[in-house]
Amino acid sequence: MEWPCMTWCLQLLFAVFVVQICGNNGCFQEEKIALLEYKEFLKFHNNSVQFFISSWVNDPNSDCCTWKRVTCNSSTGHVIHLSLDGSLQEWERCFLDLNLSVFQPLKELKSLDLSFNCFRGLILTEDDHRSLSTLKMLKTLDLSGNFFNWSIIRPLKSLTSLKNLILRYNFIGGDFPVQELSILQNLEMLDASWNGLRSPSTVKGVYLLNEVLK
Repeated sequence: MEWPCMTWCLQLLFAVFVVQICGNNGCFQEEKIALLEYKEFLKFHNNSVQFFISSWVNDPNSDCCTWKRVTCNSSTGHVIHLSLDGSLQEWERCFLDLNLSVFQPLKELKSLDLSFNCFRGLILTEDDHRSLSTLKMLKTLDLSGNFFNWSIIRPLKSLTSLKNLILRYNFIGGDFPVQELSILQNLEMLDASWNGLRSPSTVKGVYLLNEVLK
């Protein structure tokens, strides 16, 4: 009885090993589709973006982990970082609203850079908020160099794991929004430098929330 059991265990261990070694030869299909949807959104507003992310192609043989500005976990094959700064350069087509739920399938995403993209706001329904709650590993979000004001905070409430929020060079003014920021329960650092913010005495508009929100 012991030998059949041992043989079965060895077969199981070998199967797990094969999955770990071979299972991440390409990015996940749902993540690839999400990235291509974002590309279509960009192309609709600025066709020259084709040159910006030319490696993003709808080809079954194309691995999105090899695409420019995409970083994947070498072990799991999941997308963990997107560097999408400066993808919209035609300023006459600025003031766009973005639906962040397009990134919902990227469940291991840790950092997202959307800086300098002419965005002015986020469009999120309650269903979108539920979708965003799946981004449980997102720690850093860079929205600097856009046209956001403090209304940007509330749409981010579903990003419960967010620790670093970068809002440099936006249109943020008025008093420091202590109550609004309390929505982001795990936020540790807010960079709101180069805005018109009236705030507590801090250094260059970079706030350690555990100090400011006492």
